Amino acid sequence: MEKKIFRNIMRIILPAVGISVIFCLIWEGLRYILVDDTESYTRVMMHELYQQENVDILFSGASLSLYAFDTSLLDEELNANTFNAASASQNIDVTYYLIKDVLKRNNVKQVFLDVGPSMAFTYRGNRETEDMVSAYTIGDYLKWSPRKIATLLRGSEPDTVINSFLPARRNWKDIFDVQKTGILLQKKGDVSYSQYGYEFLDHGTERYKGKGYVESEEKIPVGSFTNYGRGNVYGMDSIEDGWLYYIQKIADVCKRYGAELILVCTPLPDFTLTLGGWYDDYHAYMQDAADEMGVDFWDFIYVKEEYMSTNEAFYKDLIHLNKYGAEAFIKLFSRIVKGELDIKDISYERIAEKLDSKEVRVLGININDDKSRTIISNGIGELEYKVTVQPAGKEEYVLQEFSSNKDIFLPDGETGFFTVISRQVDGGDIQTFQYEYK
Repeated sequence: MEKKIFRNIMRIILPAVGISVIFCLIWEGLRYILVDDTESYTRVMMHELYQQENVDILFSGASLSLYAFDTSLLDEELNANTFNAASASQNIDVTYYLIKDVLKRNNVKQVFLDVGPSMAFTYRGNRETEDMVSAYTIGDYLKWSPRKIATLLRGSEPDTVINSFLPARRNWKDIFDVQKTGILLQKKGDVSYSQYGYEFLDHGTERYKGKGYVESEEKIPVGSFTNYGRGNVYGMDSIEDGWLYYIQKIADVCKRYGAELILVCTPLPDFTLTLGGWYDDYHAYMQDAADEMGVDFWDFIYVKEEYMSTNEAFYKDLIHLNKYGAEAFIKLFSRIVKGELDIKDISYERIAEKLDSKEVRVLGININDDKSRTIISNGIGELEYKVTVQPAGKEEYVLQEFSSNKDIFLPDGETGFFTVISRQVDGGDIQTFQYEYK
């Protein structure tokens, strides 16, 4: 009787298992031919993360951390195995599940969490379809566990949950694109892909360097920052409650596993800080939160110039350090980790103090919503500006003689270059900057 019951059960179970295996194999095959992750930093980063014997110090967060924490330099400076588990646009809820996964698999001593303002202001708890990529970027490569399932569910709206667990479904439209599929299969057939090499992760001026760090050789020329109104839209009222909710959960899980959590803001250039006027409020907000959670908050945005320059040459864009900025930052960061410096002793109390500690100069151009341009400058002293315009195919002309006016209005539908010549009102060097307009 018992054998008969067992046989009946197996008649049900074995076909179900067989169908499940076939289903998984089919979808894995479809993923291979439809999902192009050949240039994914995160695919290689997550593979390397699971290959570590132990992670001593973990860096996590979004792209500010991705470009700032050079793990090869950190390993040498701190005499520890460090790992940078950041990814572009990584949402704080995804960061929580990733940190939890790392803590369960490693004896981590310290966790440095990037809490830069760009992620606080753009975090949204309710996902839109285009926002799910940040969850997929990590969730696709987490090992199967409750953390992976939670990450993928958090990154899904109910009507698109199938896309989270069946990655090939996201690219279903390409299934009959023979040319595209052929090119992808050729790339995936390369040994660099199968062995998680870096060949496809080198993009000329930017490349993956290992253990999560991405270096960029791009530099902003002096006075050449250009912004499309981005800094003006940041505001404290755009921060959702979920931002601090998940940071608190990260603090709790770090405490549970005996890891010290330190919140970090990496340096920002003067140009970006000049645009908004909001940063002191954000700093106070995060400092209060850190105090309430009982963790440290290291804000390198306030560090004095003699310890960390905010020169354009250290940045690849409005918010991200390049390799030269990362090198300078790591030297300072390591001294603070080792107790050689206290960040409070080398920082200003307000952003205005930092900006007003230098001689006035042009930092760049802000492009307003009405397509007008505003000259962005800051520092001790006053500047006046002359503006000349060189339209494409036409003669150059003077738009503005020297004056204190910073607003530039260029003809609609015209392309070319305009030049800003600045000089101090009370005498000093003359500087010249050229910008393209279209």
